[in-house]
Amino acid sequence: PQFTNSFETNYTRRLEHGSITLGVYYRAIKDEINRALYIDRLDVSKQVLTYDNFDDTEAFGFEISTNYKPLEWWSINGSFDLYSQTQRGLTEQLNPSDTPSVDDIVEEKIKVENVAYNARLNNNFTITKKLSLSLFGFYRGENKGIQMNAQPMYFVNTGARYSFAQGKGTFSL
Repeated sequence: PQFTNSFETNYTRRLEHGSITLGVYYRAIKDEINRALYIDRLDVSKQVLTYDNFDDTEAFGFEISTNYKPLEWWSINGSFDLYSQTQRGLTEQLNPSDTPSVDDIVEEKIKVENVAYNARLNNNFTITKKLSLSLFGFYRGENKGIQMNAQPMYFVNTGARYSFAQGKGTFSL
């Protein structure tokens, strides 16, 4: 099992057309469960992707989030978080060999220091009482892990919702 002790504090300031929230946190995770990539003991040319408990992890960071309604028909929700994380765990590598075997597998304890951030922005537009549109954007910065690194990524989603039958039905894209 994984056990997490999380401590956080937040401050919310109400604005005329929304609010803004600032928060800081600290998390201590014992025996963190994460993705694991091991060399297959039955065929060392293959790898096994699974989940496993790693050593303890610590993270601290801050988040800022807001909801704001600049116009009656437009609402915005956004957030940004930045955190520092220390992970400890185990990796496996195969020593180069003409005919590698289980004896060539090397385990190494490692420690990864990581600073990462994420940003989200969600816009909702009320076109009519029956039709609404949404636009969502997300960005995740580079994230270093014990066995794998995640490259920066982003995506944008759009959507539409139409209500009919006196609000008893909806059609969404």
